[in-house]
Amino acid sequence: MARKQKKNSDIEKEIKKIVGKRVKVNELVKKHTTFRVGGPVDYLIKVTGVEELRGIVCLLDRNNIGCKIIGMGSNILVKDKGLSGALLKLEGTFDRIQVIGEKVIVGAGVPLPVLIKKCVDYGLQGTEFLSGIPGTVGGAIVMNAGTGKQAIGDLIEEVEIFQQNGKINLLHKKELTFGYRKNNFLKKDIILKTKLSLKKGNKNDILSMIKNNLQKRVQTQPLNFSNAGCIFKNPGKKNRLTAGGLIERAGLKGIKKGKAQISTKHANFIVNLKGAQARDILFLINKIKREVNKMFGIKLRMEIEVWE
Repeated sequence: MARKQKKNSDIEKEIKKIVGKRVKVNELVKKHTTFRVGGPVDYLIKVTGVEELRGIVCLLDRNNIGCKIIGMGSNILVKDKGLSGALLKLEGTFDRIQVIGEKVIVGAGVPLPVLIKKCVDYGLQGTEFLSGIPGTVGGAIVMNAGTGKQAIGDLIEEVEIFQQNGKINLLHKKELTFGYRKNNFLKKDIILKTKLSLKKGNKNDILSMIKNNLQKRVQTQPLNFSNAGCIFKNPGKKNRLTAGGLIERAGLKGIKKGKAQISTKHANFIVNLKGAQARDILFLINKIKREVNKMFGIKLRMEIEVWE
């Protein structure tokens, strides 16, 4: 979307009536993404409860202002010109965790490391594979985040969502469909919280699994540079090809554009060498697509989202 030519001060005032000072105008999105790139957004709004969320969504809808939910800002690339509309961050009641036996009810705004720590505290096993993923629970559900063997969708018993019409709907396991980096939610559904089904385990064993997973990520991923996670989805399980393997075989590992680089550690990562522009990253993304298709006849699909 093209950026608006001027801000509507009346809309800003209406937003402040709902959330007070928890709105920033022309906030640089790069401050809120793991890639550390991206221009300004018209409004960045922190929402702390369902009624605030309903009020803000209705206000934005009445004024034809688009909005997106942003968690920790992983898996997204925001263009240099920025975004029209609003970004909503879910906090407050969306940051709560409740443990009932082997069930964990967790808000969409909870960072994955916080969820994992809570599970360790209660001796609950099952979330260890999410260790090292820099996202919130809501973002993880949207992406069905995980590894090649496990994904968060495997743990989910139910999900509470906020629908475009302002109603809240509780979806049970039989109504949910999860696949590789996908689900059956509508694009405008906002995830509020979820119930996870875990198992009791030994704390030391759980901590050991977490440590092993973190060590593996450190060894295989460029965690010392700003990045957005894997750029492309793996082509498929039939041929066991990985996007990173294809990119490496195409001779693209380590290639730079400006301050952006295809990682020398894991070719399916593009890293920000401090000062990268979104256009540099997009240049490398498009180069990867062309070269892999040219060499192997495979069209790689994006795992990250490009916002504009």
